[in-house]
Amino acid sequence: MNCCGQEKYYNRFYALLGQKLCENKRDNKITFQYTLWDHMKNLHRYTLRKINNLARLAAEMVHTFALPIAALRGLDFQNMSEYQIIFLNIVLEELFVPMYAHTPS
Repeated sequence: MNCCGQEKYYNRFYALLGQKLCENKRDNKITFQYTLWDHMKNLHRYTLRKINNLARLAAEMVHTFALPIAALRGLDFQNMSEYQIIFLNIVLEELFVPMYAHTPS
């Protein structure tokens, strides 16, 4: 997740790698989910680019069933910060818009 967040543009490689890790061992899925929760708690420290990359990674992992939608429960929906709202908007947009309809800018 850290490497994905540092990329200039979202790179699907990290989602594919995460999917394979989650398929092979349940412990990896749990670790990935806890790591996502840690990142969601610290979104206020991240740049918009990193938030975008992490949100798209989370959306693709949920879209491919590598992670359950419950992975988003790390967000406090009643007291969301501006950064968490941005993150959630990107995740939901990615889930409801065809995943590969985006073209790199």
